[in-house]
Amino acid sequence: EKTLLKKIQLGDKVALLQLVMLNMPYIISFAQREQHQGLPLTDLIDTAMHGFIVAVEKEANKKTGELDGMYKQMHIAIEDALKDITQTYSHRIKYDSPKRIAYLNSLNRLLKEKEQQIVERVNEYLMQMKDKINDKDSFTKDYELEAEVQYYLKNGSNPSHIYQNHFRYENGQEDIFGLLCDGEDWRESYMPELNEPYCYLLHDLIDHSRLGNKLFSISTIWIDIHLRDQHCIGL
Repeated sequence: EKTLLKKIQLGDKVALLQLVMLNMPYIISFAQREQHQGLPLTDLIDTAMHGFIVAVEKEANKKTGELDGMYKQMHIAIEDALKDITQTYSHRIKYDSPKRIAYLNSLNRLLKEKEQQIVERVNEYLMQMKDKINDKDSFTKDYELEAEVQYYLKNGSNPSHIYQNHFRYENGQEDIFGLLCDGEDWRESYMPELNEPYCYLLHDLIDHSRLGNKLFSISTIWIDIHLRDQHCIGL
């Protein structure tokens, strides 16, 4: 295993695969402990394997060439990965009434409209900033845009979920703005069919927020778009 780790440090993907296969019984044993959660064993194994790979790559980046601490990190990474997937599973929503489906249809339409407005506003900012970047006398050298959508529950003073989307221009390179208004249907297999394709914000809210059934208690949605005009001076 020390030899494989040294090869992984050099970027050898085959060695990484060999180390994973060598430790499959170890990985599967972790996955089997969580079967009582109701998730398919294959999903649990895939998640545990991902945690294992994250730990190995982290240890390999230390360039020590030693196994000291690697298995401890593997243990922690696998447990954390499995904890995340089982918590997400336990928070999935119960679509047990026509009223809730109607609510999701209404929410989907609203969020799709807000996605469009966010993208339109961001594009306005982008045009302004590109003009500044192209002006050699401009203060602006880099910029960053951030669209933030905050969800508040009834009687809640703090957001229960925050979605953030970033766009950056740095050293002449642009980042793609993200997944809003991309035309995709973001419905997952466990989600109910709606009248229209799922927009990304609804997918994010259901699949990533861990709100579970509290989703139906959202009372306020706050949208904020930040523009950071950046200038770096080297001395």
